[in-house]
Amino acid sequence: MLTIILSYITLANIVQFAILVLSAAAISCLTSANKKIRLWGSIFGLLGQPLWFYTSYMAGQWAILILAIWYTRAYIKGIMNNKSNQPGGY
Repeated sequence: MLTIILSYITLANIVQFAILVLSAAAISCLTSANKKIRLWGSIFGLLGQPLWFYTSYMAGQWAILILAIWYTRAYIKGIMNNKSNQPGGY
């Protein structure tokens, strides 16, 4: 039984699970009205980006890779905007 369970624990499955958790956390936090929670959304999203780079590169999904680069820029901007004490974020 344990060997059957362990056979499903592969790098690809771990990466996919981490993408699921981090992306769900990011989008949930990014839609909050609370600025601190939105900051965490950008952080969670940024943490997931290396996984998106890896999986899209390995699968040869170049459009997803380009989007991942674009999202990385957006998450960095979100961190900068939401960590500031200024009303506009800059």
